[in-house]
Amino acid sequence: MRRRWIVTLAFALWLVPGLALAEAPPHSVHWGAIAFPDHDPTLTFSAALLDRFTEFDGEGKRYNDIQETMGLNFFTLSWTKPLSQLPGWNLNLTAGGGPTRDGPSRFLQNDVVHKFRGLTEVPVGNKREANDFMLSGTMTRWFGMLGTSDVFFAGVGGAGGSLYYEPYVQAGVRR
Repeated sequence: MRRRWIVTLAFALWLVPGLALAEAPPHSVHWGAIAFPDHDPTLTFSAALLDRFTEFDGEGKRYNDIQETMGLNFFTLSWTKPLSQLPGWNLNLTAGGGPTRDGPSRFLQNDVVHKFRGLTEVPVGNKREANDFMLSGTMTRWFGMLGTSDVFFAGVGGAGGSLYYEPYVQAGVRR
């Protein structure tokens, strides 16, 4: 009986057209997430991103040079606009910030995920207690080849804030 409900629910959701799109918030790329630049005009407010970095592995052994556990609880506002003066080019500006405290991400990691999966808790030593921010800007050129339109992209940008700063280039294919 339960299996029938799951199959019915999955089929019903498959029939419903996509009501929302989801992508990694722009600042996640710095911390290792995969993300593509926006092609269409976009204004996005992202709820808290809960990333967590600690100096200990799952067995409680120190494995890197991080001297404190840090939870990135960032909110972001991102705006992408095609530039009418430069056809094929998009401008993206992003601002983000929030508290870099351990609480929310530690709760999700240790009290929810690790308990659910039967894993030991990740230990916590020193904790970062600060408020941090980031700003970034990107210019992206979209183009097509061999009969395609706006499938390929290449861009240049920079990001910086209270924790890091970096220039970057990007190129790829997006369908």
